[in-house]
Amino acid sequence: MEKLLYKNNRGSIFLTEKNGTHVIKKINMDRDNFLRIKKYGHLYDHKLLCCVLEMCPDERTMYLEYVKGRTLEQIFPFERRVSAAAEFFCAWIPGLEKADCSAKYGEIYYGERIRRIKKHISYTVIKQAGLEKIYAYYEKLAERKTDSGLYLLHGDAHNKNLIMQDNGRVKLVDLSPVAAGTEFEYSRFFENELYGVNSFQEFYYRYEFMRIAFGLEHDRILPALFVDSCYRMWQTLFIHQDDSEISKMKTINSFLMEMVTDGLEL
Repeated sequence: MEKLLYKNNRGSIFLTEKNGTHVIKKINMDRDNFLRIKKYGHLYDHKLLCCVLEMCPDERTMYLEYVKGRTLEQIFPFERRVSAAAEFFCAWIPGLEKADCSAKYGEIYYGERIRRIKKHISYTVIKQAGLEKIYAYYEKLAERKTDSGLYLLHGDAHNKNLIMQDNGRVKLVDLSPVAAGTEFEYSRFFENELYGVNSFQEFYYRYEFMRIAFGLEHDRILPALFVDSCYRMWQTLFIHQDDSEISKMKTINSFLMEMVTDGLEL
């Protein structure tokens, strides 16, 4: 018997059985991501990432290793789940596959995603939402050269996709391949932990705790974090046409811009 675990407009996830073993059945409505997993999935370290057991392209369905445990989102307090994530990233990052050039990985190259999304951006909406300064600085940072130091990243390594197993070890699920600098692999975890925090004092405390736990320098993580968080805001606003959480998106990116510009007026 199949048990529905999750469903949204991009697919469904079930717990089911195959050959007498519990597995995850994922029906993926995102055709492009399905094909990217099919093409690049074998290049990742599956000691730390759940295995793809079978893919059925015609049905756009994949069967995945079932990772039993709790998501890091369910681990409290904040400091404990960050420490667990830091231990995971310490093992995960060194094993990432080097991507030799952006042209070879064009379909998953992060810089190309940034360029593509600009075609969908409406300056009218940006102005109405009061996002002019954020967009201007985002555009400036996003234009930086990103061809050097490319690696194949998971692309969605946040606290809902990191599972603490019964043995205490953390494993990553829900691959979303992207080629970028390794600093972008941390971005989604930071963003999930900072999203919805309205006090700058608490925001900065969380940011600093994560940065120190992960052993990252400000100059390395802050620009990547700001660019990625803004990119996901534009994606939500202009691709998914969803402005229901624009206040939260504006807050996180305003705080990040204040930090990355050191409070300077732009």
